[in-house]
Amino acid sequence: MKIKLLFFGIVMIFSESCSLLSGVKDEVDPTGLLPKALNKPLTEKTVTDAALKYSPNVLDSLKTFLSKEQSTTYYDEEHMDSVRQVLIDSGSVKVNMIEGILLKDYLPSEEKSDTIYLANLFSETDTKGNPISFQYEVKKNDLILFSFENIKSKNIQSLELIEGNQIRYQFSNLGRNKNVEGSFRAISDNLLILNIVKKGFFSSNVKIQIARVPQRKKLSIVREIDTVKTKRMVFEQVVDTLFTISEDKHYTLKPALDITGNNEIKVPISFAATKNLIGWGYWIGLEKKDQENFETLADLDPNKNPLITFAYTELNRKKIETFLPESENDEVEIDFYPVTKDSISINSKPFYAFFTTDSLSSLTKANLSFINNSKLNGHEIYLRVVQAYLAFSNQEIEKELYKPQFRLNIKYE
Repeated sequence: MKIKLLFFGIVMIFSESCSLLSGVKDEVDPTGLLPKALNKPLTEKTVTDAALKYSPNVLDSLKTFLSKEQSTTYYDEEHMDSVRQVLIDSGSVKVNMIEGILLKDYLPSEEKSDTIYLANLFSETDTKGNPISFQYEVKKNDLILFSFENIKSKNIQSLELIEGNQIRYQFSNLGRNKNVEGSFRAISDNLLILNIVKKGFFSSNVKIQIARVPQRKKLSIVREIDTVKTKRMVFEQVVDTLFTISEDKHYTLKPALDITGNNEIKVPISFAATKNLIGWGYWIGLEKKDQENFETLADLDPNKNPLITFAYTELNRKKIETFLPESENDEVEIDFYPVTKDSISINSKPFYAFFTTDSLSSLTKANLSFINNSKLNGHEIYLRVVQAYLAFSNQEIEKELYKPQFRLNIKYE
């Protein structure tokens, strides 16, 4: 009879903890997207009838969400069942706000909570005050139900339940054919230890029943803002940095005593009215062998022009990998006269250099002067000039966009 009372008590505890989801209505956005009934039949008719109560604007949004433009039914059993299953398995799920119309009447308002039996057995005690012990794992707020019955000897001297390091229940001198029962809630995730002590020379048999009922979690629905990532084709202005050779010149310097030509030449470095000029540079060769070295290097260069590669690395401040040929000629005097205050790059040298500039700077950048001081030998001068500028174009590209979206966070807590 007492065992029956124990199970009746378990049923009463379950009944006492039940509540309808409408009880948490104040926690949610007042749009009415809350379950109002448990276990409502999930059929095409019930879902469609519920949806048709809403305004045409809401129904249009619902059709768009379901990708059913001409549909007169709003029932999707597979989708609804999958959402409910995720909620049951993981304890939470996020859904679109409009989707809440479909789900609001078909979610259980409480997480299912089954009785878990930890012990239902007969055990023989030890004698002479030697305890027998059993231990079980319990979770915080579990309802612990227990019943012990002495079915043999005169007295069992001690029965105690210890949770962690706290004695939660203790009973002394349980008589023959007597039983005790009770309940308490677990304080935290812990081990529950049962100790039974029988003194004297004769053992006894004890009937042990222990069960735990996990605390039921109620359904909570809260409106949240999620950041949703989408992809769209958009038109964007694309900026490219282009490098071109604006000058590739060859000059001859006559010996100083040769009256048929000049032993001195002046060359300005200037650019046409180029929009968005951001940099420029030069390379000078003073002998034919310098030109040959440059062309050999060009064959191996990824841009087929080492001056362009040098300009690119200097503009982008990358590690220099292309070293331009350097000239040596004691008979040729070079003078470089800058016209602007453009900034020279860190790896520039007397025979090659790169400068950064802007739209406010003069288009004439510098003047070069070459003088052949030899009275007998002529010399070949090679000059290359590079320019870097920005080119703008419009392209259609796929882009990831992030936009806020209201969602319903449905979870048990």
